[in-house]
Amino acid sequence: MNEIIERNRRAIAAAATDSAIVEDCKAWSVTRLAGVEMSFRHGDRVRVLIRGRWTEVQFGTGVGYALANDEDPIHAIERANELGHKHHWANLCSVALTSHAQEKESFIGLEFGETVVLEGVRFTLRPAMNGNVGLDRA
Repeated sequence: MNEIIERNRRAIAAAATDSAIVEDCKAWSVTRLAGVEMSFRHGDRVRVLIRGRWTEVQFGTGVGYALANDEDPIHAIERANELGHKHHWANLCSVALTSHAQEKESFIGLEFGETVVLEGVRFTLRPAMNGNVGLDRA
């Protein structure tokens, strides 16, 4: 979360908003920043309030995926267009129970209807089928 906060420092300062921890448990915490349009990159993880629970979500982009895997991003865009795939998405993250101690994680909390910027493109978060998160261009 610190990386995401650092990238969005100007927007947070301009909004002059207060942050509030809205969920705090042994493994993770969720902080809400009301009134701030956050900017995210491929691979950033947040928590989205889905059906009353703060669910972990990871943002993805075709270009970001290609770059992370040493592939040609232009080819990735062309292939996605040919196949009719989206260039930006949000995946729910799986959950695993562990028997060893782990460092507590901190997340930015988002809710449906909020606008985010994902690698330069503005989206509104919306509920999608089966409890997923959809991205609509804003």
